[in-house]
Amino acid sequence: MNETTNFIRENLLSKSKSNPSELEERVNPYLVVAPIAKKSAKIKPKKYVLDSKSSKNGVLKHLLAQNNYRMTNKLTKLYLSSFIKTSNHSIREAQDVLTKNDKIKLEKHKRYEYLKKEKEEIFKKIPVSYETLYQKMFKEMWIPYILDALKIDSSQDYKETLIKLNMNVCLNKLSICDFNGCRIKVIKSENLGYLGKEGIVLWDSQKTFIVIENNSVGLDSIKILNKSKTIFEVRLPISKNAKHELIFHIIGDRLMYRSSDRVGKKFKNKNVKDLMYYINANYLFN
Repeated sequence: MNETTNFIRENLLSKSKSNPSELEERVNPYLVVAPIAKKSAKIKPKKYVLDSKSSKNGVLKHLLAQNNYRMTNKLTKLYLSSFIKTSNHSIREAQDVLTKNDKIKLEKHKRYEYLKKEKEEIFKKIPVSYETLYQKMFKEMWIPYILDALKIDSSQDYKETLIKLNMNVCLNKLSICDFNGCRIKVIKSENLGYLGKEGIVLWDSQKTFIVIENNSVGLDSIKILNKSKTIFEVRLPISKNAKHELIFHIIGDRLMYRSSDRVGKKFKNKNVKDLMYYINANYLFN
């Protein structure tokens, strides 16, 4: 054993490197070279980058988008439901306060002023009045938006505006516009309780319009108007003094989409099956 070790040291190690002691520790008497200790590799954090089809963890991109949409849609419905219930409860509470203090016979704006001064906690819970939303949302926000979308110049004479107006283009643009803030009125409906209801749209959902109803008797309340089997009237002023208006009748069944989904949708005039209900309905001839 010693002779073999001496032979390795004197003949092999001395010829393979100038300093044999550096290699001596790695060689045993049987010429088996020991492995070099490897440095521990750094663990790189995983990056989950979604490509066009799938991510590295195997989750499809469209499934993630669908789950996010469902969660957002669910939370929105819960919030709206809670908001409507809380608002209507606060309105009933405010009505009781006005009745007990003999303020129920006051004019509408004076009722709101009384609640704001004397019952501030209740006033903060009730929804904004129809008159306030009519001025802020309808006149100052929705009217300029819809006039710009339809390319209507209200500063010109209304007769010139009507001559230049292309009604087909106007109707196509109106069908994809946002109705949040619009003033609508129900003129035909399967539900007779909807007839004559008028309000400012707070939320244009897929199947309903959530509006602040213009209530001349009591405080303005929130109403949910179904789009199905209902015709809405929209008036668009085309002059500065609002004496001249364009009147549009909107079939609710044709707007059974969210406002964000209607932007890229092309409405076709070929499908008229959903209009047969209005043709055969008796209430249309009243």
